[in-house]
Amino acid sequence: MAEAESLYAELNDACTLIQAQLSNKNHEDEDGRRLTEIEYHQWRQRATYALAKKRVHMGHVKRWMSERKQEALRIEAGVANPNNVVELFGALLRVIKAGVHWADLTPEEDAVVKLSERWIRMHGAPAVVAARQKAQAAS
Repeated sequence: MAEAESLYAELNDACTLIQAQLSNKNHEDEDGRRLTEIEYHQWRQRATYALAKKRVHMGHVKRWMSERKQEALRIEAGVANPNNVVELFGALLRVIKAGVHWADLTPEEDAVVKLSERWIRMHGAPAVVAARQKAQAAS
């Protein structure tokens, strides 16, 4: 995970550098000579392409990190399928019913809460209502 975070930071820095270079209309070559209009547009096209590739790579790295964090939380929480809303919120309900103060949560209970928060952020409150209605209709 540390390697992925380091790679993400490197890609972010590279994107920032390219964006700064793109904002300079008076780009110069290695000899300090100002580029002609044609050379500038060719350089700008290459820089824009490089920026787009780095952003796509950042997206892949970010998605990979998110999936690994979700998997680690799932394992710690003891939830077989974090996308199964019934199982996930059943585990959350057990934590709430235990009446434990938030500061006193065990690592497993804390993981259940974090998984639930992540699910709600990803799917939104309407998905919770729809899942509840589906569960009520099935029973």
